[in-house]
Amino acid sequence: MATAGANNLMSSLMERLDAIQTSLNGIIETLGEIKLTTNQHDYRITSLEKHCEEAKKEHDEVKKELRVISNNCIERADIWKWGRDLRASGKGDPENFWNKLVTNGTLMIVGPTIGCVVAFFIGKILK
Repeated sequence: MATAGANNLMSSLMERLDAIQTSLNGIIETLGEIKLTTNQHDYRITSLEKHCEEAKKEHDEVKKELRVISNNCIERADIWKWGRDLRASGKGDPENFWNKLVTNGTLMIVGPTIGCVVAFFIGKILK
């Protein structure tokens, strides 16, 4: 009877060990899944940090460019105001600009031509 009790105790212990082994296998499997999930999250966080650094660099570059543009605008504000006032007074008419351009071009061509003709006739008279 002592043997039967010992066998019964051994089989009970073996069943408990099998249950513990099954629980440990489940825990190992769950830890493996947790490890995979952690690796995925680690990769995502690393990618996000890299993306944030690139966005910050880009933001800084845009900020520098905006400063340059802003400084140019500040430097040219007086010129812009002068042009605005000129247009408001009517003296800065684009049509007037083209008229002046054509007139100056014509004078640059006609002036020397007339000078040459006059010099030719003076040369003929003095000969």
